[in-house]
Amino acid sequence: MHKRIAHRLIAIGLLLLAGAAQAQSAGNSPQDSPSQDNPPQIETSKSFGNFEVLYTVIPSTTLLPEMAAEYHLVRANDQALVNISVRKHLPDGSDIPQAAVLKGTYSDLIQSKTLEFREVSEQGAIYYLAQLRFSDRETLRFDIKINPTLKEGETATVGTPFSVSFTRKFFVDK
Repeated sequence: MHKRIAHRLIAIGLLLLAGAAQAQSAGNSPQDSPSQDNPPQIETSKSFGNFEVLYTVIPSTTLLPEMAAEYHLVRANDQALVNISVRKHLPDGSDIPQAAVLKGTYSDLIQSKTLEFREVSEQGAIYYLAQLRFSDRETLRFDIKINPTLKEGETATVGTPFSVSFTRKFFVDK
């Protein structure tokens, strides 16, 4: 059992690393002017007081087939996976996974579509996954609202919901 949990955590960690690598290789918005000494950086997290929202969007083909099957995800050249997690920073400097309610959309120049997030809970981690289809060389804007699920009497140090917006450009693997 512990070996299976460790395998899942490693797989999810690899998913996050793949997302970070994809984000860095995808480049940033057009106003950035990268150079050899200053490669483009894509933001993959945002802080809201004592909470941090981490987000990646990766091609579904970067998932291992076994992992995609386990989480009922489609691996295809024209599909991507949005992965969001929320961490709560504690006074002692540590952090813990934070449950939340997410609502989000993604849009191109013409239309907007709703992201359908599914919660995946693992030992020591909570992830919210949404899958989407894209076209080759398509730039999509993501707008996501995050409401942390707070215990009775608990409050966030900043207003909620938290808003995260970002763009990513996609390429169909051929």
